[in-house]
Amino acid sequence: RRLARLVFQGLAAMVTARNVPRRRQNLPAMGREDEMPGGSASDAEANVPVLTDKICLIPGDSPVVRIEDAPGNARRIFTGVDIRAHVDDVWEVLTDYGSLHKVVPNLVENEVIEPLDAGGVRLWQVGRSTWRIFGKNLYFQAGCTLDVRLHPDGLCNSGLASAGERICASKLPSKHLSSAEARAFGAKLKLVRDVFPRPFSIAVPSVPVRDITMQNVLGKKGDFVHYQGVWRLQPLEGCAPPDVAMMRLTFAVECEPHWFLPVAPVEGRIADALTENMVAIRDHVEAKLERARREKAEAPPPDSALGHDGGSDDDGFVLPSVPSFDEAAGWI
Repeated sequence: RRLARLVFQGLAAMVTARNVPRRRQNLPAMGREDEMPGGSASDAEANVPVLTDKICLIPGDSPVVRIEDAPGNARRIFTGVDIRAHVDDVWEVLTDYGSLHKVVPNLVENEVIEPLDAGGVRLWQVGRSTWRIFGKNLYFQAGCTLDVRLHPDGLCNSGLASAGERICASKLPSKHLSSAEARAFGAKLKLVRDVFPRPFSIAVPSVPVRDITMQNVLGKKGDFVHYQGVWRLQPLEGCAPPDVAMMRLTFAVECEPHWFLPVAPVEGRIADALTENMVAIRDHVEAKLERARREKAEAPPPDSALGHDGGSDDDGFVLPSVPSFDEAAGWI
């Protein structure tokens, strides 16, 4: 009965998704040039396979997204956004595992199962993408048991046992391929566990990067046969004025649902959900920083409440003086 229910859900999702106009064509121009209106060879060349630190995205604009075919019932999806913040600000949000559902709108379930070594964690997450057609709300929903691993010095410098040559091996000379060539290469590149998809952003060696990997746990409940991705966080020195912090957040994921759910009808829904999550993370971080700046600007000077030598409130209560420290005499 469970198998019949899963098959029915897969067919239902396939039918509803096929009846929804494919919004993928309305995504920013880094989507699929083979399906962009009026797509041409020049469009394909402009649609780069990776972002570099020489490419600056427009702050506040929609994230860029790229969908690539993979062998079998699988896809590779890449998305990225620039955020007016420090890398630490975004890292703090992404590693607050128990609160991710408060930031990411498409997470309808987010359960911390157990901690892992080096700051990692095992999660159960259910994501949902909703759209409206003919006055009715339809949705695509999928769950997965995930192991999250932190790589604060970058994936290839993490020192974890799982981050060996297999992960760090160059799977695609992306800087030297056109977009169309990268698609042709990726369409034949098999999905291999522990060989993560290429990050959607690369930087010169002097620019530090931080990576967070997510991977489905074999033998645990989930709607994917294969799911593994890389969040990359890096500072952007040349994309903002000297006094403004700017960083780039990207996510690269390869996913293969179970056989009863063909990926083609729902790939657009998955891509849409990822871009919505990017927007939510960016807006959350920037709003939090803006509130902190306002509170700091509106706060009274530290000496105004106590006075230099202490003070009193309206009821005559004398506030204690703040001691000072002298290097020779100590606290006085």
